[in-house]
Amino acid sequence: MKGSLNTAILISAPDGYRSLISAGELFLTTSGQRIMIADKCNGHPLQKDGKFILVLPDDLSADRWVKAVAKIEVISN
Repeated sequence: MKGSLNTAILISAPDGYRSLISAGELFLTTSGQRIMIADKCNGHPLQKDGKFILVLPDDLSADRWVKAVAKIEVISN
């Protein structure tokens, strides 16, 4: 996947909310190194909104955070 910049990752929640991350954003920027799927907050398992959360700490707003990750798809051209 790292070799194709025409690849994107689509992360979805059970309620249909989705977030898209491009391969370029993930692999060619320093902020891509901080994108994560978290299962804990402050050392404690997540209790609300599902077992996993997509966190993009360097985004200017939390619009792309997915609070209940249900599916991760790799989309390539």
